[in-house]
Amino acid sequence: MPIHARPTPRSIGQAVAELRRTFPDVSSSSLRFLEREGLIHPLRTPGGHRLFHAGDIARVRRIKEWQERRLSLTEIRDRLETADTLSAPALNQRFLDSAIRGDRGEAARSMLTADDLGLPLEESFGNVLAPALVDVGERWADGTLQVGQEHEISALAADLVAELTFRHARSTPGHPGVVAACVEHERHDIGLRIIAGLLRARGLHLHFLGADVTSAILVETIQLRRPAIVLLSATLPPHVEELVETISVVRAVKDRQRIIAGGQACQGSAATVRAAGAEVPEAVNLVELIDHIVALAEMDDRREPAEG
Repeated sequence: MPIHARPTPRSIGQAVAELRRTFPDVSSSSLRFLEREGLIHPLRTPGGHRLFHAGDIARVRRIKEWQERRLSLTEIRDRLETADTLSAPALNQRFLDSAIRGDRGEAARSMLTADDLGLPLEESFGNVLAPALVDVGERWADGTLQVGQEHEISALAADLVAELTFRHARSTPGHPGVVAACVEHERHDIGLRIIAGLLRARGLHLHFLGADVTSAILVETIQLRRPAIVLLSATLPPHVEELVETISVVRAVKDRQRIIAGGQACQGSAATVRAAGAEVPEAVNLVELIDHIVALAEMDDRREPAEG
């Protein structure tokens, strides 16, 4: 799913509602307190109303996580000041340089240290790791990287997505479930891993099945977990046929099941995929995509509780 549009800023009420999905104690007063302490810096309209961009909301989430770990305001302020000096493009280059020369430890440390200092997960995934993998693919295609290097860096990125996902995953009682899978024969799952990680950080219960998932396994999981949403991914154009067939099978399990399809292959065949019964989100910012999926999951009052 392409990621490039700038998200719409939220009012303080909208920001509070979004944050309460994972931090129920957030209030307008607590956001004003963080602003008075100089920890967040929302914009103001000419009329004086606060506006919160996605980065502001991600910053509040990180502050709340640190507060849960009993960090003082002074410690939080110091961490934020250090984090503010981080640059996603610079971190992207540092990660790439280390990974290409085979220094897996340094590449991993650069990402994990940035996370410790408060780089939002959306930044780590959307503006560091994802662009790095695109760059690696282009270098492999033009012959400046060997196949083994491409595989090694992709495996490292997958490990980092897993590590960062479990650092930020939140278990929120009552939040809906999501099943995520790449269709049969599709081996490229890093994009779906990133989406799944961000949804876990927002409190949704993710049942991630990974790459090359047969329709039979998917149906079995849907019947067991009864998710609000099924996320399907297809990256390579030849796998659009499997995607369409998989959508049909899922529809047969539960005709009103909500299905969202993504991946490069979907963008070139969006009309075909939609005709099969899945939603293909328009090109949006990563944060807006996650907001969209969360909102759809939470408004689905037809879901049933998971068994087991």
